[in-house]
Amino acid sequence: MSNFSKQLERWGLAKESNRGVAEAAPTSWIAVNPESKMNYSVALLPDKAVRGVMAPYQDKVGSGTGEGDIILPLRASDVVELVHMLMGDPVSTEQACALVTLGSNDKIDFTEDGGAEVTATLTAGSYAYGTTSATAGTLCALIKTCLEAVNGTSTYTVTYSYATKKFTITKNTGVFVIKWLTGTNTATSAKTLLGFTAADTASAIAATSDSTSGQWSFLHTFTQASTLLPQSYTIFVDRSLAVLKYNGCNLSELKITSTPDAFIVVNGKVMFITEASGSIGSPAYVESNEMTFQHVTFKIADTSNTEVKQFECTLLNGLFRKRVTSQSKDPEQMVATGYGANCSFTVYFEDATERDKFIAGTASSIEIICAGDVIANSLKYQLEVLLDSFIYTAFPYETEDGLLAAKVVGHAVYSTTNSRLFRVKVANIASSY
Repeated sequence: MSNFSKQLERWGLAKESNRGVAEAAPTSWIAVNPESKMNYSVALLPDKAVRGVMAPYQDKVGSGTGEGDIILPLRASDVVELVHMLMGDPVSTEQACALVTLGSNDKIDFTEDGGAEVTATLTAGSYAYGTTSATAGTLCALIKTCLEAVNGTSTYTVTYSYATKKFTITKNTGVFVIKWLTGTNTATSAKTLLGFTAADTASAIAATSDSTSGQWSFLHTFTQASTLLPQSYTIFVDRSLAVLKYNGCNLSELKITSTPDAFIVVNGKVMFITEASGSIGSPAYVESNEMTFQHVTFKIADTSNTEVKQFECTLLNGLFRKRVTSQSKDPEQMVATGYGANCSFTVYFEDATERDKFIAGTASSIEIICAGDVIANSLKYQLEVLLDSFIYTAFPYETEDGLLAAKVVGHAVYSTTNSRLFRVKVANIASSY
């Protein structure tokens, strides 16, 4: 009897610093569905040489093939790495999560070099935290600007650390004191926003906050890369029997499926180079933010359509195993040769507008927005897939649940207006990938 339960499996991921070279341990872990699998196999070459014996000889080991499926409920914290394996590096932009409110948390009372108290007033609005005051439009830059606006010749540098969630404010010369406790505007001070306690800071050239309580958010935007080699990962699987790691992992396709009264399911088709012994590390899982069918906004031609019952959207990159004459049975590389996107959905008829486009061969657009829990300042964990130019290949009159409906099929074509086939955006709290 087997003593190894499927429920004991643990999966980890690590972005590869050198393409195809396995990492030592995971940097993140994912909770996958039981159907997920990674399989490495080898082809056997039969020995058919004639030796005067009426029996086969030992087969020889031929080429190795690695493939698998990563299947899991849609979580914005996980899916971004699957998209990364499919499309390559994103452009990551911090969103405006820090909220400055007029007359509530907009005052900084301070003194410089033992002088009189002055008050900096932060401009009300929503801001990205940023990491340095050198980045325009961030909260760091706002603090610097407002401090310098009410002093003499002093200049300030403001930095923020995502790791510690602390601000550091540094004066170019001399000392300053921020009067969080004894200042004129303590009731409307920015101390909580900036992570300070209700105490005046020490007279010094720099002041560092205790820790902010706010949460930042980043938007990661993926478009088709010109490179044939999207970012590779090492995938680790602990099956209790042994921990194996699979190097050179890329996705050949990513399928997103939504049906009524169910989780939105993501299925990533994986190709990899080979397997070896590995280590799983100390797994830590994201235990929330799974999205279900009620988190979906399905847009057709830029308009939200509330009559779509279910959908399946598949993104592809034409990945293939590049094999060369070498001293290895395994592929030399996984190469993405060209992108594609297909979408099918069931929709109840409201009118014939979109079917008329099918008859006329006119392009439409499909946008799928899956938005879950709030991160901060009304910004949510989110996945958005946009097929800018979508061609219907089937739009029949059929019946669904006794109602007139269509099982629609189509694919994306290149948008000359936006210079892309499709775009994927993921919002979560990671600063980069």
